[in-house]
Amino acid sequence: MVKRQKTRPLDENQIKEEGLRRRAQELHIELFPEEYDHIYDSASEAIDRRQGVNPMSADYIALSNRRRAQLGFEPFMVGPEAANQDTLGWVTAKLRDGDEEFLREIKSKRNEKDAEAADARGGKN
Repeated sequence: MVKRQKTRPLDENQIKEEGLRRRAQELHIELFPEEYDHIYDSASEAIDRRQGVNPMSADYIALSNRRRAQLGFEPFMVGPEAANQDTLGWVTAKLRDGDEEFLREIKSKRNEKDAEAADARGGKN
């Protein structure tokens, strides 16, 4: 017979930490989407990634790397030998320091630039 452990309700600090973790994850996905692209890989793209080949377009890679550099990060690498910087840790630290508005402003400015670029291409992505 498996004995079930009683769960205790979260205390105030645990609730705050969970909220911080969720906001950090949400902002991280918005600020560093290249770190989540693998989720949508086809079988052949997944094989390429495992071999260190980024299956994303050259333009997308360049844009991602430019955005990372603006925030002080190295280009994003793929493959088994890839050692990327802790961008989630950076986002979490910014939130702890009270810089959430700064992070949201970065995303907002990127959205504006993306919309302008789409307009310049005639609305095509």
